[in-house]
Amino acid sequence: VYDAHEFEIGRNTNGKRGQLATWRVKQEEGFLMKRCAFSIVVNDSIANALQQVHHLEQRPVVVRSTPTLWVRDEDAISRNRRAMLTEMPGVRYLLMSHGAIIRARGIPALIRAASRYSDIGLVLMGMQEDRTFIKELQQLAEKCGLGGRILFCPAVSQQHLAEYVGAADLEVMMIEPVVQSYYYALPNKFFESIQAEVPVIASDLPEMRRIIDQYHIGLCCKPNDVEELCRCIDKLREDAVFYARCKENLKIAKQDLCWEKEKNVLQQAYRALL
Repeated sequence: VYDAHEFEIGRNTNGKRGQLATWRVKQEEGFLMKRCAFSIVVNDSIANALQQVHHLEQRPVVVRSTPTLWVRDEDAISRNRRAMLTEMPGVRYLLMSHGAIIRARGIPALIRAASRYSDIGLVLMGMQEDRTFIKELQQLAEKCGLGGRILFCPAVSQQHLAEYVGAADLEVMMIEPVVQSYYYALPNKFFESIQAEVPVIASDLPEMRRIIDQYHIGLCCKPNDVEELCRCIDKLREDAVFYARCKENLKIAKQDLCWEKEKNVLQQAYRALL
């Protein structure tokens, strides 16, 4: 069995993989996939692309990276929200972007958008290995006047993630389609936000748009478009009826987009062999 996980031949390698290496990966992957019992990918776009690129007779099995069903701990969520707000005096509304804090995630655009509001705070939570980039973000926040309303929080365990993500009013995922793998993005944090019942603003990319449109749990906007991002924030913040509808729809979406249901697809693929 081959588990592709990402669109490997279009993955972001920060320039470490040249054309020859990419060609070699493509040849090896195609050779192996044609000889596997079945292959696993995380969304339909990648399944379609790999079937076309490698001329596969059998379409890869789509198993999305959904977490197990989360139950909101309202006390822990309220506690974490109060702690975040205490760190940012004057803030009443929280935007969050969780996951690795790296380039091509639209974070500079998010900082610029958040800086336009006097009572909005921004929480960036996740691994911070690129210290140069973190410093650049801190300098940008100071320059934009967001310095006192931005928190850089370390990654937390999966066990406690819901207690932190659930403390936000909005989750923002401005992934930039700098490589094909990012264009096909359907990240874990997207499903984690759904499980935390937090409305989403995501880049207008095919896989995230498909779910947002299907369940009506947020809005999409062009990556790095600060003006459009602000319009999305305004809509979700000021239209109480629309926001409440998104919150109610999230309760429905999380029941469908959880591992308890998603694992059935994987089990069925194995049962066909066994």
